[in-house]
Order: sequence, then C-alpha cells, then structure tokens
Amino acid sequence: MLTFKTSPSQLPGNFKGTFGEAAQTVTYVYRPKIDPIPTPSKGVLVRYVDGHNRDLQAAKTLSGKIGDAYDVSTAEYQVEISGYELDTSNLPVNQKGKFTEQLQTVTYVYQPKSTLPVQAGLVTVKYVDPDGKAVHADQTISELVGKAYDASTTDYQLVIEGYKLDQAKLPTNRKGILSNQAQTVTYVYQKQSVTVPSEPQQPATTKPKPKDKVPAKSVAKTTTKVKPDQAADDAITSQNSVAKKSATKALPTAATQQVNRTNRKLPRTSEQHQVTKRAGFIGLLSLLLLMSGSYYWRQR
Repeated sequence: MLTFKTSPSQLPGNFKGTFGEAAQTVTYVYRPKIDPIPTPSKGVLVRYVDGHNRDLQAAKTLSGKIGDAYDVSTAEYQVEISGYELDTSNLPVNQKGKFTEQLQTVTYVYQPKSTLPVQAGLVTVKYVDPDGKAVHADQTISELVGKAYDASTTDYQLVIEGYKLDQAKLPTNRKGILSNQAQTVTYVYQKQSVTVPSEPQQPATTKPKPKDKVPAKSVAKTTTKVKPDQAADDAITSQNSVAKKSATKALPTAATQQVNRTNRKLPRTSEQHQVTKRAGFIGLLSLLLLMSGSYYWRQR
C-alpha cells in the first residue's frame, strides 16, 4: 500500500489567519512516502571439498538481508556424498551466523570412506587398595570418540575375594564420554580380615578304671560247698530261736509279728522231710502188699 507524507518546504502560508468576508483556501501538498531499499547481502556460500580442497559437488548459496540469521548445520546442507564421509572432527565454526555485507563461505570437508581415520577413545578401569597396589587386573573400554561409556555396572565394579569396594571413594568419572585423551577410572578396595572358625572343644572323657579281677583259683579256695537243705534248715532254726527269745523278753514288734506270720504260713523244712518219709514208707508198704497179693493169687 502506497503511503504519503507532507513536505515541510511546501506548507501553505495561510494555514493560520482570520476569517474575512471573502472565501479563503489553505492547500497542503503531499508526496508519496518511499522506504529506503535495504542493502542486499552478498550471501553465504556452502562448499563441499575433500582433504585437498577439491570440490566434490556443486556449492550451495544462501541469500538474505544483512543482519538476518542463517543456519547450514542441518541435514539439508550436511549432505551425503557417495564414497565419502563428512569429517566430523573438522566441522566449520561458521555453520551458524548472520548475513553481512561480505560474502561468507562455509566449507565442509569430506574424507574417502576407505581411508577415513577412526579415532577411538580409551578408558582404563583400575582396582587398587588404599596404598595404590593393584588387587585385580585392569579392564579397558574402547569405543569411538564422542560415545558414552559406563563403568558403574557389575561388569566393572567387581567382587574381589578378600576385599570390599570402598563406597566412600567411588570415582566420579565412572560414567562419561570417550575422548581422544586416555582416561582412568580407579576403584579402591579395602582388605577384609578373614576369621577362621575355631573347632568346638570336645569334653574330656575319663576312661573307667578296670575292676580288679579276682583270680579264679582264689575264689575256688574260699568257696565252701553247703547243701541247700542243710542251709535252709539252719537259717530257719536260727530265726525261730531268736524269735522265741525276743517273745519271752518283750512284746513282739510289728517286724517280729510279720516274721511269725511268715513262719506260720510256710512249713518247716524238718517237718517237710518227715512228711516225705512217711509218704514214702506208706507207698513202699502198699507196693509190698500188692506184690504179696499177686503172688498169692497165682499160687491158687
């Protein structure tokens, strides 16, 4: 849309005055308002070259107004070229910036895929005691520069026999990014004292003393053969005589009464013999009578 503005040099002289009888005219003159044309930038040129600064493909050009921002770090400008790889270790610092009056050049360098050097980062994991002496063989982590590493897992925080990992001295760099500089992750282990379990003490055992053996011959010499019937008779006779003497001197005690009852119940041995003799005599007499009767009967 076209705009206009007044010209100070062409202002009417009668824009102030006094009304009179005759008509008066005040005329303002306007001219079109034209913005100044901005100075164009010479733009940004994006080149794609190899390690010898030879162009691998046609350059790209960006244009814009002076002061406007540009960004050629996107995939649209970091293009893929067959047989080559972008050298990420040599990226241009002016991938992003602002348009200026001067032409700016952004150069991406590519290396052949077959000869592109691969930079590998190295992390060494060490296991030491508080004095710095190694308690286990080192481990290493090797990957491309820029990749993350993690030495805080059980693959690297090892269980070492006789030692315990010092949790108060864990390394701060057990996680990080691989770089072109060698890095070391050190785990400190404390030595553990090993307690040997003592064997339980067994109570002392005392062997019984062997009993004194009496020679068989001496036993035979001191042994006197006694007939069973005679011994029983002597014991009963002695017991009866003692009981009779005690009865004449004092009243019988409960023990004496019990002995007397036992004596009444059990027949004396001498009486048993007399009864046996009588029974034998009667049996013999009966046998003789029977034999005599049989003989007499046959004679008839």
